[in-house]
Amino acid sequence: MQITDAPSRDEPANHNTVIPAKADIQSSWLCMAKNKLAWVPACAGMTAMALFLPAYVAATSVAAAEVKGTFIGPGTYATVEGCEKLKKIASGGNKNAGTVPEVLTIDGFLTWEGVCTFRSFTEKEKGRIWSANMDCAEGITQEAESDTFEKLADGSFKVTIMDNATIFQRCDNDKGK
Repeated sequence: MQITDAPSRDEPANHNTVIPAKADIQSSWLCMAKNKLAWVPACAGMTAMALFLPAYVAATSVAAAEVKGTFIGPGTYATVEGCEKLKKIASGGNKNAGTVPEVLTIDGFLTWEGVCTFRSFTEKEKGRIWSANMDCAEGITQEAESDTFEKLADGSFKVTIMDNATIFQRCDNDKGK
């Protein structure tokens, strides 16, 4: 593989080289062009890497700072519908964005498309209510959120996020583990 220098405007270009405008040379990317490296002002692969690399680095730092939500206890929790989806998957059903439910474990929330991990939590009412700060990532989007977890009499959790409450019950296929 050869590396070609960015040619001057006076040099003729061959089919392997893209000539950037002189003002664009500093902002150009060194990219592959017909089995040679050449200066290219816009390279889709490099642009994608430039977009996703910061998200990857941030996601790995979020994971490193992760706290376990020990108040959740063992098992996997989901909505009633989510537990039904998990049963179908456990019996050999397909896994995709429409069939994999959002689940809650001591690690946080997990969906087909994203994750929220515990950054910290505080017990507000002994054994019953906790406030948690979560770090969430979905694709390249990352944000923090504050959630309230209330343990109900049947052992399920009412999770409130921005005034929206959802009940997460422990899924049957996880009981006894």
